[in-house]
Amino acid sequence: MNEVEYIEYFEALARKNCVLNHNPEDNKKSFFCINNPYETAEFDQALRSSAASTVFLLDAPAGYLSDNGSGNCTQTTKIEFLVLGKSGKENIRTTRTHCFQTGFDILARVGSDAKKKAIIPGRSIYFMNENITYDVVGPININYYGYAFQFNFVCPFSFSSESGAWTDHI
Repeated sequence: MNEVEYIEYFEALARKNCVLNHNPEDNKKSFFCINNPYETAEFDQALRSSAASTVFLLDAPAGYLSDNGSGNCTQTTKIEFLVLGKSGKENIRTTRTHCFQTGFDILARVGSDAKKKAIIPGRSIYFMNENITYDVVGPININYYGYAFQFNFVCPFSFSSESGAWTDHI
């Protein structure tokens, strides 16, 4: 699974989710990919650019490759996303509860899509739902609160090189 496929899949989920209702063509942005989670200006820019009260922020993917002690190679991709809602001080818990439910709905859809091989059509991408973590976040940009969710995708792959990647032939 490459970065473009990863971002396109989660942006499509944000478009389909009734709470997020991401539609940049109508200036209704609620999905943003954060390329550098250590750069707070990226978070600020995403939140300022949002036209929605609930925002889905996706971290750039990280992961590792393994041969599992055999010829069966896998790519494990760590997925992290945040669901944040705009809140006044009087309703922070309500906002967090709403964001948790939205995140839970996203996770449920990812699990369903993985079973149907619909994350990347026809490819086996396994949703590792036994180690999902979540943490409370906020305040971000003064009045955004919500949850961060983490889980892993595991996909089989073969260790092979593109034929034009080397000057000598392998």
